[in-house]
Amino acid sequence: MSSPQAIPSAGRPLSAGAIALMLMLCLTWGFNQIAVKLVLPDIRRCSRR
Repeated sequence: MSSPQAIPSAGRPLSAGAIALMLMLCLTWGFNQIAVKLVLPDIRRCSRR
């Protein structure tokens, strides 16, 4: 068997703008889950009448 070799990078490094965009998207999507969990009990109370 041959030993595994490192695969060279196929592209150029990410720019600061791309890193900031990905960080912003991850934070937004993560906060969305928290917001839904916080608001969900209030929605159930409003829909009971």
